[in-house]
Amino acid sequence: MIKDNSITKFRKEKIAQEPKNDLEESIREEMIKRERGTDLKDFDQTAKERMREAYFETINVLKHYVDMDEDYYSIVSLWIIGTYFHKEFLSYPYLFFNAMRGSGKTKTMNLITTLSREGNLMASPTEAVLFRTDGTLAIDEFERVGSKEKATIRELLNACYKKGMKIFRMKKKKVEGQEEQVVEEFSPYRPLIMANISGMDEVLGDRCISLILEKSDNPRIVRLSENFDNNVTIKAIKELCSLCSKCSLCSQKNLYTKWDNYVNSKYENYMYITTLTTYNTLTTHNTHKTANNISVVDVDTAEVLEDMELMGFFNKIDASDIKGRNLELYFPLFLLAHTIGDIELTKAINTAKKLTKDKIKDEETESVDVMVFDYVSQLEINDFKPVKEHTAEFLKFTGEGEDYMNPKWFGHAIKRLALVKTKRRVYRGVEVILDVDKAKTKMQQFKKK
Repeated sequence: MIKDNSITKFRKEKIAQEPKNDLEESIREEMIKRERGTDLKDFDQTAKERMREAYFETINVLKHYVDMDEDYYSIVSLWIIGTYFHKEFLSYPYLFFNAMRGSGKTKTMNLITTLSREGNLMASPTEAVLFRTDGTLAIDEFERVGSKEKATIRELLNACYKKGMKIFRMKKKKVEGQEEQVVEEFSPYRPLIMANISGMDEVLGDRCISLILEKSDNPRIVRLSENFDNNVTIKAIKELCSLCSKCSLCSQKNLYTKWDNYVNSKYENYMYITTLTTYNTLTTHNTHKTANNISVVDVDTAEVLEDMELMGFFNKIDASDIKGRNLELYFPLFLLAHTIGDIELTKAINTAKKLTKDKIKDEETESVDVMVFDYVSQLEINDFKPVKEHTAEFLKFTGEGEDYMNPKWFGHAIKRLALVKTKRRVYRGVEVILDVDKAKTKMQQFKKK
């Protein structure tokens, strides 16, 4: 039996509050039982059922108001529920809607922010708004995101998806009658939604789950008003999500450690020996080496049984072959789907695989770095050539270019991508010999993803 006799400040306050309705009354009673050391299994099972109800009701509301790809409803629903838990995760993905004018971007974002935790929809938020406010933020009409004038806000957005990032600003403050400059610290980590017509900056887009909206031809949907605040179902969903966020279902602080242990045990020849000899546990304790230099960990049966469900969950994630930044983005949504049920987890993984595959294809055709690798991989003559000539040929090769794509930029790009085998300075400037073989290897890796 799992016991939890600790009484947090929140729990004391929550128990002391008068319940507003029957739902809060039942939660209050359950939390009192929890404080008395009652088995937590029933408590978490009730919270799990509420989360399932919130998930399916959110899908129904989305389908009622918004016409989008069938695969999107489950992912967006999970993302909305995740806004109530996002502080428990190490990172949280952005949602990005790309669509032509009249496709319902603003309506979709308004609905999502209404359903989300402390959601707000803004047109052109300032830098200060991003890190001085809390809750879910939607940025509508976020056009020309890659422009020079939006560089500062773009850099800030690049950091908001990951927990632990800090923003420091100086503030004037009177100390003993004298005005001094003091440092203020802010955490910009928050759920974000963005939408535009033109598309997303490459780096910022790498932090997004990108979805495409098309114009709806459903006569009912295009005529509905956006009276979301008075929708009783939306109010019930928000209440359910708020209550679920107090449970321990998605507050497993050692979950990421267990995932890392799982990966190590599978890919680094670690072996975990338990009292159940056929089961590889995820929990690490005292480690010692065998004669074959294999790491061995001894744990008890109870801990093994607790982790068996996680093992199946981790196996499904690993089998999806989603990795790197994409896995970092989808991991919180997978955890939520796993809590709701196996069918929902499978659906979420399949949708994530499809979206990731589309994203990788876009990277192959649109990523500037991939374009540079592609250009270098197809060089027929690999001899000293001025960077200026390479730049001109690269622009001709891609058939497009931006103002920043000058010889200085190209020189930084080939250096950053480690494609310079050797270089020399001559009267015409800098000449380089590029690593064609490395570029070919990289292109093969991109095509295998």
